[in-house]
Amino acid sequence: MAFSPNAETVFADGPFGSPLQPAKSEIRALLTQYETIIGAFLSSGGLVFPDKAAADASLGYPAYTMAWVIKDAIVANNGVYRKVGASGAGSWLRLADLPYSFIIATDAGAGTANAIQATTSIPVSSSALVWMNVFEANTASPVTVSFNGGTALTMKTNGGNNIAVGGLVAGMIVMGIVAGATFRLISDQSSAALLAQVEAAATRAETAQAAAEAAAAGVDLPPVAPNRMLVDNAAGTARESKTFEEIRSALALDALPHSLRAFGAAGDGSTDDSAAVTSAITSGKMIDGGGLTYKVEAKPGSFAKIRNSAFKVGNVIFPSRDFLRTDTAKITNGLLYTAWAQDKAYKAGTQLRVWVNEKESHGDGTGRIALYCSDDGGSTFSFGEYLNAKASGQTLWSAGFDGTNEYLFVRVPSGSTDVPPYTYTLRKRTLGTSDTSNYNGPWTKTNITFPTPAGFTGQPVMVHSFTVGHAGSIVVGASYGEGAVAMRSTDGGINWTAHILGTGSSFEEPTIRYDAASGVYVGFMRNGGGGNPRYWVSTDNLATIPLFWTAGSGFFGPNALSSATVSFDIKDGMIHAVTAYRNGVLEGLGTDERASAFYLRGPITTSSFWDEVEAFNLGQLPRREPGGASALGQGSVVVDEDKVHLFYGMEERTGVSGGTGKGNRVANITRRSSSWTTSVQCLTRARTSLLTGRRTRSFGRSLALMPSCSRSTTRTTGDRRSLVAAPTLFVTFRRCPLLAAY
Repeated sequence: MAFSPNAETVFADGPFGSPLQPAKSEIRALLTQYETIIGAFLSSGGLVFPDKAAADASLGYPAYTMAWVIKDAIVANNGVYRKVGASGAGSWLRLADLPYSFIIATDAGAGTANAIQATTSIPVSSSALVWMNVFEANTASPVTVSFNGGTALTMKTNGGNNIAVGGLVAGMIVMGIVAGATFRLISDQSSAALLAQVEAAATRAETAQAAAEAAAAGVDLPPVAPNRMLVDNAAGTARESKTFEEIRSALALDALPHSLRAFGAAGDGSTDDSAAVTSAITSGKMIDGGGLTYKVEAKPGSFAKIRNSAFKVGNVIFPSRDFLRTDTAKITNGLLYTAWAQDKAYKAGTQLRVWVNEKESHGDGTGRIALYCSDDGGSTFSFGEYLNAKASGQTLWSAGFDGTNEYLFVRVPSGSTDVPPYTYTLRKRTLGTSDTSNYNGPWTKTNITFPTPAGFTGQPVMVHSFTVGHAGSIVVGASYGEGAVAMRSTDGGINWTAHILGTGSSFEEPTIRYDAASGVYVGFMRNGGGGNPRYWVSTDNLATIPLFWTAGSGFFGPNALSSATVSFDIKDGMIHAVTAYRNGVLEGLGTDERASAFYLRGPITTSSFWDEVEAFNLGQLPRREPGGASALGQGSVVVDEDKVHLFYGMEERTGVSGGTGKGNRVANITRRSSSWTTSVQCLTRARTSLLTGRRTRSFGRSLALMPSCSRSTTRTTGDRRSLVAAPTLFVTFRRCPLLAAY
């Protein structure tokens, strides 16, 4: 019940230093109310304890007796209680807060303006409204208040914001409730402080408006027009509207490239940009494509004034020379016919290793097997090393590394020259991958007899490619006169199982990779029937003849890529491949002089690869041998970290066909590399010849004798011979290990 007058009124504080002197009549009236309610309360069994401890010490009351605890120092202990248990036993159970309608708090100035300390005659709880005076105006924000020396609570406005500076005024009365760590006002802060802030902001805005209007009054600008810019006139007295081309002329920027998109091209690879590109080229200005691909009806006749652009004609993309940074370098530079790097280059440890076949000329029936390797990511390559010093009819068409062992599949003719029938020898050695691995380990030699599939005859004409297959097996491709086959061994190359990939004389020279992430085998097959190459995929670990898709008519150009191999590597589910026309006549150029090469990039797919691939025309490789031979397009691909390395042969000089000793018949191996992780969708440049801008890394004849070395600096000896001694200077800095004797 409410008391009138109550103790807060009777004994209220007066001004600081002069407290109120209460009238005795008011004191008697207040005490009479206390006596009356206490008497009534006790007569009905009600009790009042000063604190919880006093209640717990007084258990001599029957069950359901009511009691109040009103002065406990622990605020949570104050409340309405009920006796539990018989008289003399049990406990007191708290049921509710004390039924105060509001609590009066006094700010007598004991704290600071921004950290108020207030006192109350009864404890403050979250269930009671608190009425409090303000001793002095606040000078900062936020403001805190502490009741009876308790935890400081942040004062918040009714809207939940901090009190503004000056929002509390001396003498004002505020009401609020305790809510967690805040004291939330029901009444609000002083509007006078807020109004002053609003008025000050309005004054500043009006001042700024006046200044802006005054400045604008003196501005005289030309009317707005599309695709124009404002510039100061020559006298510096006014501004003029100029077109972009006028700006370029004024700044003498005509020597810099003009954007293809400024001519209206979209550059999305699907919109027909033929008209815009033609307009840009006929302007005679330097053109910059911004790293985009433009769909056109025909590639530009010249790239001399085109930068950073690629042009898609049908399925093939023709990039400009600087569309993406690349590096082109010969890794052989000799006077021999060094070629056929087809799908036998790979990464082993930190080395790039490239195996080739070398002859005196293309028509030479004997030859040597040679290795070139790089320990610096392809920047430089060692002088070549022969597998055997003596020339013979033995050739190498497949080589690989399974993470531990290196494998060579050597084709052995029946006589001393490279003529069928053939048998095969497997050379194998443990290579390792650590920095202390001995790359000079001896070879073991095992004669292999591959199984002959039903409907096929004899041994393969060639064994191609290499991959680590499922369940730790090794797999190679095999080419017969009757079709293409995958050979798989689960015992390191001793025994083999044949899996037919395609039947018929047009299915030739299969390349193969197993992608462990997707669990599929994929590859390509040369089309010996005069058509484009085929892409094949096996989803059942070669258990059945795989599906295949042939690149459509006109995919690479008007003529098919007849009898061309496709070598490739896989990185993160993407296929990176290289192929080429065998000669210019097959391409439709009317001469054997040059032929186009292609870089193919697309995802592993169980449907047609040709529907998803990006095919980049790399320019033309020299094809100077009449009739065309196998140097061009018989390449390899190695993806090493973020780079793609393409290896292929280029015929640089030629002479009369046939016979040993035609000394001006030369083919060298060239490496081309570039980052493939870039968002630009191209690898290389459009060039008339890929010899442009090459960097020569080797000197003298293509093969040179070097002292034995390994990455562990272990030195061995053996039958390692070549034709010409290398200068000592280059020996000192070569870390690429040589071939060991077998």
